[in-house]
Amino acid sequence: MKFYFVRHSETPCLEEGRFQGQSDRPGFNDLSESGRRTAERIADLLADIGIERIYCSPLRRTRETARVIGERKGLEPIPEGRLIEVNYGDWEGKLNKEVYDTPEAERRKRDKFRFRHPGGESYAELYKRVVIFLNELKNDEDQGPVLLVGHAGTIRSALIYFGAWTVDHAMSTKPDHDVVYEFDTETKELREHR
Repeated sequence: MKFYFVRHSETPCLEEGRFQGQSDRPGFNDLSESGRRTAERIADLLADIGIERIYCSPLRRTRETARVIGERKGLEPIPEGRLIEVNYGDWEGKLNKEVYDTPEAERRKRDKFRFRHPGGESYAELYKRVVIFLNELKNDEDQGPVLLVGHAGTIRSALIYFGAWTVDHAMSTKPDHDVVYEFDTETKELREHR
C-alpha cells in the first residue's frame, strides 16, 4: 500500500514565527497568499499520482490544503481528528523566541519526543493516536493509495511508525510544506516529490 503525506501550506501564524499547534482562528490559521500558491504546487505534483482517498486533519489550514488537492483529483477530503497537530498548550500562538528562552524549552531540547508541552501534550502522545489511525488504514484490504494532509508532527509520527525516520531524525527535521512524501509499505521505500 502507498501512503502520501503532505504538510499543510503556510499560514500567517507560521510566517510570524509562532507556535501554531491546534490553534484554528480564522485568518490567523488559514492559508496565507504564499500558502495558497504552495497548495496549488502540491496539487500539480500529485496530478499524475493515483490516489483513492484523501484524509486531513480537521484544522482550517489542512482542510484548505486538502480542498485544493481534492478539487484537482475529484475527491472530497475526509476530516480525521487523529491527524490533528500536537497540542502545544500554553505555547500556542506565542512567538518562538518567547518560548525558546524558558526553562521548559531547555527540558524539551533534552527529549523533544517525550516532553509534554505545558498545558498540552507530547509528541509521543501524538504518535500514539496517529499510529492507531494508520493501523486502521493498513488493515483495510479495500484501501488503495491514500493521501494524508496533516502537520509536521503528523508526518513525523507516520515516518517513525513506518521505520523511514528514527525518532531522533524526526525530532530534528521539520517536513517541508512543498514536498509530497511517499511511503510504500511493501518496499519500505520513502520518496520525496518536489
